[in-house]
Amino acid sequence: QRLVVVGDVHGCLEPLQRLLRTLEFSKERDKLISVGDLCCKGPDTACVLSFMQRLDAAVERARLALKDDPEGLARIDAAARDLGAGS
Repeated sequence: QRLVVVGDVHGCLEPLQRLLRTLEFSKERDKLISVGDLCCKGPDTACVLSFMQRLDAAVERARLALKDDPEGLARIDAAARDLGAGS
């Protein structure tokens, strides 16, 4: 199982779908985690939310500045362990 982490989708469905196609993302094999804003700015907020729900994506509501946030990194490591992906 791969852990795919995306951030700041901002309601832009097509770039998200393009990224997942490039990664050959599979709902059956991979786990998708969003750590940034899903909504705002882009034209497809409702579609993004529906798409993420269909993929059973985990959504981290807190904004994480990973390089400056040791607690944020610890949360990501804990989430990976909970998903069985290791760290």
